Amino acid sequence: KILNDEHYLVGAREVNGVRFVSFNSSWFCLDNDDKSKLWVGLPHIQAVENDGFLKLKRDSTDFPCIALIHHPREWLNDSEHTGYALGNRPSTIDYLAARCDLILTGHTHGGIRKPDKIADAAWNLTAGAAFDNPGHFNNFSIIKVKESGFSLRRFEFDPRA
Repeated sequence: KILNDEHYLVGAREVNGVRFVSFNSSWFCLDNDDKSKLWVGLPHIQAVENDGFLKLKRDSTDFPCIALIHHPREWLNDSEHTGYALGNRPSTIDYLAARCDLILTGHTHGGIRKPDKIADAAWNLTAGAAFDNPGHFNNFSIIKVKESGFSLRRFEFDPRA
């Protein structure tokens, strides 16, 4: 069981008709050399799917689904985010994208990036820190979820200002 138990790796909630799933990408963090060494874990996504919270085949009556992952996909192990997963195992992020509408990631401490689509399915929105220190580009987004998609306003603090 996943959703009926307390976990530090996976979470799921429905709030005002929007489904949120969260996956702790920090569980393999060790030091400042973590890039390309982190995991979300396909079995965690499949467990949430088995609990009925994620669905591959969704219809117009399904609520939007938003996934939250702290690290951007580039920080994950290659088999987690490329089309070249191990053996017959699908790419973890592609698998998640087929079951969500929006994937929110962060930990970039960089400038604002435009949203992009993952596996021609879910939109991916990567953001930096709301504030780390004046030496980084700090930014945040305000997202309005609608039945037909989402709208977005982005704000950036220039560290030179």
